[in-house]
Amino acid sequence: MEVKIENEVIDKIRALFDDREIQNHRLDRIEVKLENVIVDLGYLVTKVARMERMA
Repeated sequence: MEVKIENEVIDKIRALFDDREIQNHRLDRIEVKLENVIVDLGYLVTKVARMERMA
């Protein structure tokens, strides 16, 4: 009985660890996309500022 419970706990901990890895991977992808948006936004701000100076 004790071994069965121990195995179940180990399996649940392993599942939680796997899920955390998946979530970390998703967060990494979101961070990369956010960095790209920030770069694009900086480009657009610069472009608008240049256009305003020309007008």
